[in-house]
Amino acid sequence: MQTDNAMINNTRSPKVSVIVPVYNTEQYLKRCLDSICFQTLKDIEIICINDASTDDSLHILKEYALLDNRIKIVNFEQNQEVSHARNTGIEMARGEYIGFVDSDDTIESYCYEKLYNSAKESDADIAKGALKVVNGKYSGVRQINTKIKENRAYFWQEFTSAIFRRDFLMKNNLKFSEKIDAWEDPLFALQCAKRANVISFVDDVVYNYITRLDSKSYIADLNYAMQRAQALEAMLDETNTEEEYKIVYLEIIMNLYFAFRSNMKTEEDKRQADTFIQMVLDKRSDYHIERDLNKLYKDWYNRKMLAVTNLVRKKRSYQNV
Repeated sequence: MQTDNAMINNTRSPKVSVIVPVYNTEQYLKRCLDSICFQTLKDIEIICINDASTDDSLHILKEYALLDNRIKIVNFEQNQEVSHARNTGIEMARGEYIGFVDSDDTIESYCYEKLYNSAKESDADIAKGALKVVNGKYSGVRQINTKIKENRAYFWQEFTSAIFRRDFLMKNNLKFSEKIDAWEDPLFALQCAKRANVISFVDDVVYNYITRLDSKSYIADLNYAMQRAQALEAMLDETNTEEEYKIVYLEIIMNLYFAFRSNMKTEEDKRQADTFIQMVLDKRSDYHIERDLNKLYKDWYNRKMLAVTNLVRKKRSYQNV
């Protein structure tokens, strides 16, 4: 591992450390870095972890580091995967709070100023903003914060639209699991939410999640299905009540598992994926994949179609104004 340290004042800690794992995202990286470098909160450090990219990503990072002395570059000579990259950033971070940005996404210019101010006002371990999903010409804001206020189990759905007090992460030894290669971020988010004393909220959209069909999240194979099943098992172990269990179970299975499963190419692969999930659910005799998931799939599908319909109506209303 090689580290290029920009000229950063070591006499005091920045307010926020921004951790950016990078792997072969040269097409999106400049847009991402611009959104971070031009934050209204200037007192930040930017830790970029190049995970052995084979494209021009490292060169772009070095160009930006020459222009902005808040940028640190860590270069892995061999690919270590995103969890190890983020954990390396956490270990290096000196900021009072830590935020995470994926290198193909962007953040709003006021992102860390609003999150940091919210965290300080509430003495919060976590400050959470809103996230916008950008899919081509269409976009929509996830309305998750209201649900999180009712029950923290909903926090699993987002972590990049939040900042986390560094001392809180260190005290609770909260890191991204390097034992699984899928859903490590929902697991991390749920673990943090369950242990935080105070979570503050910002209503504004602070993070723009750019969907890409070539991203790892859209890969559908049996190994990835097994990894997801292992992550789901770990997440269910984090729940303390029946209500929390059902939130994690229903939300993850419906919103992620079925969407993922529908991309598998053969019926045999789908049956094997069902087997992995059932191995997790067998811990609870009151859930069964054929009985419950087939029934609940209809409700999940109807909710998704209603969401799409509302989005189309909203777009049309904007066009008619």
